[in-house]
Amino acid sequence: MPTGQSPEGLTTVTRRRDGQQLVVTANEGDGSIQIYRHDSGAPVREPQLLSASVDVPWGAISGLTQDGRHLYAVPDNAFGQSRIWRIDPNPGTPGQWTIDQTIAIRTADGRAVKADPEGIAHVPEGFWIASEGAKVADNALLLVDREGVVRQQVSLPPSVQSRFARAGISTGFEGVAASPDGQTLYLAIQRGFDPEKPQAAIVRWHRPTDTWTTALYPLERHSRDPKTFWMGISEIQLLPDGRLLVLERDKGGGEARAINAEVKRIYSVRVGDIEEGAVLAKQLVRDLRQDHNYLQEKAEGMVVFRDELWVVNDNDGAGWTRWLPLGRP
Repeated sequence: MPTGQSPEGLTTVTRRRDGQQLVVTANEGDGSIQIYRHDSGAPVREPQLLSASVDVPWGAISGLTQDGRHLYAVPDNAFGQSRIWRIDPNPGTPGQWTIDQTIAIRTADGRAVKADPEGIAHVPEGFWIASEGAKVADNALLLVDREGVVRQQVSLPPSVQSRFARAGISTGFEGVAASPDGQTLYLAIQRGFDPEKPQAAIVRWHRPTDTWTTALYPLERHSRDPKTFWMGISEIQLLPDGRLLVLERDKGGGEARAINAEVKRIYSVRVGDIEEGAVLAKQLVRDLRQDHNYLQEKAEGMVVFRDELWVVNDNDGAGWTRWLPLGRP
C-alpha cells in the first residue's frame, strides 16, 4: 500500500465503537500520517506494477503511451540496452498491473541501442521515442516498430539547434506526443533553449513537409531556491480536443528533499497556438502536490488511458514508483 515518504512508525487501531479496524503509518520524510481501513468492495485506486517473470526487471520509468489495450513504458538510461515494456492493465488480481512483455530496442542488423528515452508515443507504424542527448546535436527521435527495430532516426534541424544558448548544453527532449495519424509530432524541450531563462519549449514537427515550429512555454519558479530546485517539463500528451497536456515539475521531492517539493502540476496549452516564437498560454489541469500529496521528485510519465489520466514517477532505478490516477483530464 502506498505510504508517505520514509514510513518509520506503524500501529493499529482496533477497539473503535463503529467496529472499523485501522492501520496507521507515521512517515518521517514528509511528516505525514497515513490511515488505512479495509473495504472489500472498494476498488484499488493506485495499482502496483509487477513483473510477469523474475526475469523482467523494471524501474526508472520516464515515458508512457497506450494503444487502447495496453500501456507501454520506457526507462531512461538507467538500463544498458534501451527497451519498451508492455503493461497489461487487466490482471486477475485487483490493484495490480503486470509487465507481460519486454521489447528490446535494436538496430536493423541486431545491435543493441543504448539511448536515453524520455518519451514515447504510439503511432500506426509502432512507436516514436524521444531520446535526450548529452548535448544539443545528440537529441534524437527514433521510430521503432513493434518488434523493437529502429526504422528511422531524426535529429533536430540546424535551424532549431541554433536556438539553443550553447551547442554543448544538455537540456533536451523530455517528452513526445503524436497526432492520431502519426504525421505530426510534438516534442518537449525540458528547460527550453536557455536554462537561465524560466522557459521551456514545445517543438512541432510536421513529417510530410519536414516543417519544424518552436514555441516557448513559461515555467513556474521555486519560491525559495529556484536555482537548486529548477523547473522543467517532464512529459506531454495530446488530447482529441486540441489540448496538449504538459507535466511540469521542480527538482524538489524524493526521500531527502520532500519538504522542498512545490510544483508537480499538469497544465494544458492549445496546439493551435504553437507558432514560431510564440509564448504559450497555459491553464492548470491538476495540482499533484497540493491535491494528492505527490512528493516524488521526478513525476515523468503521463498518459490518458480509457478516459483516465495517469501519472508515474521515475525512481532513478531504485525506490518507490507511484502510479496516480487523476480521473478524466
